[in-house]
Amino acid sequence: MTQADAEDIRRVLAICFRGESELDAMDIERILSLDMGWLKPDEAATSVQALIASGWLTGGQENLSPIDDFSSSVT
Repeated sequence: MTQADAEDIRRVLAICFRGESELDAMDIERILSLDMGWLKPDEAATSVQALIASGWLTGGQENLSPIDDFSSSVT
C-alpha cells in the first residue's frame, strides 16, 4: 500500500467517524454507499470487512472504531 493510499483511507475514516468514537458496520456501509454515494451497498460491505481484516478498524461488528484518531486528516 502506498502512502497516498493510506492517507486516502485515513480521510475516509475521518469522514465516517466525524464526531463518533464507535460505529456499527452497517452505519459505515450506509455512509459509504448512501450518504456519500462512493460505493454500491455490496461494495461498501466488502470494503468495511476489508478495513477490519487489514487492521484499520477494531472491535465487533456493532462497535467498530478506527485504529487511530484520524480527525486531523484533511477531509
